[in-house]
Amino acid sequence: MLQLTKKLNEEIELNKKIFKRRHGELVEYGNEIQLLHYDSKSFLEGSKTCAELDKSCNLLVLKSQGSKSVCFIIEPRYKYRNEGQKVTYGDVVTFRNIKNNMYMHISDREVIGVSVPTLDQILPPGCKFLNIVSRKIDKRSPPHLFAPSYEINCSQTRSKFTVRPYRWFEDEGAENIIKGGQIVRLQHSESSGYICSDDQDFTDDGLAEVFLWNFKGKSNDIESVSTQSLFELEIVTEIDESLGQNA
Repeated sequence: MLQLTKKLNEEIELNKKIFKRRHGELVEYGNEIQLLHYDSKSFLEGSKTCAELDKSCNLLVLKSQGSKSVCFIIEPRYKYRNEGQKVTYGDVVTFRNIKNNMYMHISDREVIGVSVPTLDQILPPGCKFLNIVSRKIDKRSPPHLFAPSYEINCSQTRSKFTVRPYRWFEDEGAENIIKGGQIVRLQHSESSGYICSDDQDFTDDGLAEVFLWNFKGKSNDIESVSTQSLFELEIVTEIDESLGQNA
């Protein structure tokens, strides 16, 4: 057991060194890459067990530490791109897992009648999502209530993915920069009150009511934070690529 633990720690340290050494390199077709969920610091891992819904496929999970199972080969979906060429914006690509030699795949069957887990339920133990509203005060409807959900897994059938930038690696650590998709509160500088929106229409104009809310207690009290004062920042662009971009 001690030897296995030592080997695991050595593999984790080696993975961190590779991350630092290759940080900022241009990705080429045929490269071995790891898919890291930025806010939870979890890796996407291909498993050898069956998927939960589509039993003909293998399970795809989040893993807190890097290993051979989280390594994917990025390949071009169409023949006009070749191995060794740089992956560019808008390219259509596929991801092949090295461990099980299967491709990342989106199932054709819509998830119906199955409870869709939230992000905090599928994260590995000890991982925390850094840019999310606490479930205790978040009253927004989950996405699966108004958009179809599909299982993502590993299969011999290839699903195509389009490369789009979400967050520039140069901005890593720039905590003072507000980005699209983040949750913000708008405070009035003179009265110290927060702008709030109520879903009830008191004036019968078909619009949600907006008002200024002042909390008389201490600023660190739980009651000082209301979901009515939380707004998700959207950047108005011609195409929907505002998430993660600098505001």
